[in-house]
Amino acid sequence: MARSGPASRGPMYKHILVPTDGTALSNRAVREGALLAVSLRADLTIMTVTEPPPSPLSEAAMAWPAERTPVAAQADVILEEAARIARITGVEPAIQQRESDQP
Repeated sequence: MARSGPASRGPMYKHILVPTDGTALSNRAVREGALLAVSLRADLTIMTVTEPPPSPLSEAAMAWPAERTPVAAQADVILEEAARIARITGVEPAIQQRESDQP
């Protein structure tokens, strides 16, 4: 007899997105999201959003190094720590860093 209802359709969640800002609370959310992804056999993406660098024509832009902005470099550190936390649970996360000036 075929099963009917939600259980017969497969997992409800196939992809878990966890935002992080590098705080202890965010790191806990990363761990919980990773555990959820493992239990559901879902993909995991960890994301952080930073402010974009200043306009190239502004005075502030002249003072920033050309390679990676300090904000973007900090985002790299935040994401690497979050990925490390996720890997401990047995899931390899995708990581994304986005820029937005909208809260």
